[in-house]
Amino acid sequence: MKNIYTRDIPKFLIILLILYGFLSVNLIILIFNNNLPYDSNSFFNNNKIRNSKIINFTKNEIKNKYDELTTFKYQRQAAFGYAKKWWAARNPHYKDYSASGGDCANFVSQCLIAGGLSLHKGTDGSGYGVYPDVDRPTSYSNGTIPYCDYLDLHLRNYQNTTVIYVEDTNVSIPDIIDIGDVLIFGNKTGDKYKHAMIVVWVGSNDIGLAAHTTDVWNKSFNEEMQYFTCVTFYHFNDDIVGY
Repeated sequence: MKNIYTRDIPKFLIILLILYGFLSVNLIILIFNNNLPYDSNSFFNNNKIRNSKIINFTKNEIKNKYDELTTFKYQRQAAFGYAKKWWAARNPHYKDYSASGGDCANFVSQCLIAGGLSLHKGTDGSGYGVYPDVDRPTSYSNGTIPYCDYLDLHLRNYQNTTVIYVEDTNVSIPDIIDIGDVLIFGNKTGDKYKHAMIVVWVGSNDIGLAAHTTDVWNKSFNEEMQYFTCVTFYHFNDDIVGY
């Protein structure tokens, strides 16, 4: 027999907590199904309680509840708020890549994390291309993707996005683009993924962008496009996402 007072204590406690949770939920459901006020002195002596059928959750119901609690929508306003706070500064909880080729993809990554997204799958589903933050130097669960080409691969393959590629010969802003979406500018005959920016304003004929290196807020897309020959738009679909 294993000693439950050593390494199995956490697992043992978890099992107890789960059992306690099921009993509590069943008890609450029982009270409401019988329209009874809860009275600790008379509850179990009530005939309705003694004759009632206890409701138990099936495995599928438990899984559905778990899925419901671990899925969510991308919080665009939270990403916007983070961008507004840190566009001209550096969050000390993250590394700064300004002197290592540019901090643009790193900054966009931080905004996405603030919006509730996890980048932990990286470029290959196993975390490649994710760099840990300052607070957790050995953990990649909350890390950023500081390179534009890696960020492109991640957004295409591991986020719920619609990806649209546009060249300078036919520049247009897709109608679906919204605050919190991401753009990566580049050159159509060379490196297509050179500079990442996040949308912070949407107008009728233009959108405003925020970025690091160079630090800008509400930079005109039409103006930024003058320095590049292609751009990739990443629109986060407003369906529920899960990890």
